Amino acid sequence: MDETQKKKNTDGVAETGNMQEAAEQVQPEDVHEEKTPFMDTTDVLSEAPVDEDSAFLHNDLSENEGYTAQFSELTEQMEDAPALQERTKATKKRLLMPCVTVSILIFVLAVVAGAVYVLFFANSPVGVWAQDGQTTASYYIFDNEGNVQLVNGTVSYKGTYSFKEATQDTPSKITLYIPVGYTAISGDFDYSIAGNLITGKSFVISSDNGAQLNLHSASLPENTLKPAADRKTDEKIIGTWSTLDGAYDMVYCFNADGTMYMESQNMRIDAVYTLEDGQIVTTYMLSGQEGTMEEAYYFDGDTLVISGIGYQKE
Repeated sequence: MDETQKKKNTDGVAETGNMQEAAEQVQPEDVHEEKTPFMDTTDVLSEAPVDEDSAFLHNDLSENEGYTAQFSELTEQMEDAPALQERTKATKKRLLMPCVTVSILIFVLAVVAGAVYVLFFANSPVGVWAQDGQTTASYYIFDNEGNVQLVNGTVSYKGTYSFKEATQDTPSKITLYIPVGYTAISGDFDYSIAGNLITGKSFVISSDNGAQLNLHSASLPENTLKPAADRKTDEKIIGTWSTLDGAYDMVYCFNADGTMYMESQNMRIDAVYTLEDGQIVTTYMLSGQEGTMEEAYYFDGDTLVISGIGYQKE
């Protein structure tokens, strides 16, 4: 072996020795960087997954205890959902019940307060009033619409009323208009209302000349008129009839049981009737006594003629 070959062999051994020494000095991490320039995520995933998808796809569930616990908690939450819903409903119900109770209490208190006011403090004339000191009283009926009736027996006269509030210089005023036959109760009057619905109320209407109409709260008596047992009627006359001429406003209503009423714009008479010899015989009550009225009638085709005035069936 010549010198040249010995030198090459010696260099090769030296290079081999140097590479071994270098290899011993190079750390496994450095060797990995030289062979694989991409970041190794194996250790990271095995210890703490970078994201949930990677952990689920690349890790063994037996090793990845963190995810087993998470799914276990989710399962427990799903199992507890019905109980949570029931607790939520119970909480809402507990919160709702006081609100409902308070609302009912407020409503009851409002009703009670309204009833107390109406019973003891309201000074409205609405209602039925009887005239003091009369055995066969006349009754005044006031409604909420400004209408008033003067009732005597089964005869009632219809009128209107209105109020004028009191001022510093003038007392409260009531304006009345009630036509009674050929006369009328008409004018502005002073008035006062006292008492309550428990012990009774009084209603005093005074004129400028000092005359007073004294009324007290009352109930309208029952109509005691009864049709005669031997009454006669006609199927053809039963029904409601009104005048053909609008200038004369009158309505007759005949019932099969023998009761009837006749009504105009200003008056109404409730009565009983029977038919006798071409006459409508009507019986009514006025001032505690029965009154009788007879009117001739006949039919002209479909027109009912009473006392010369034609009526058409409604």
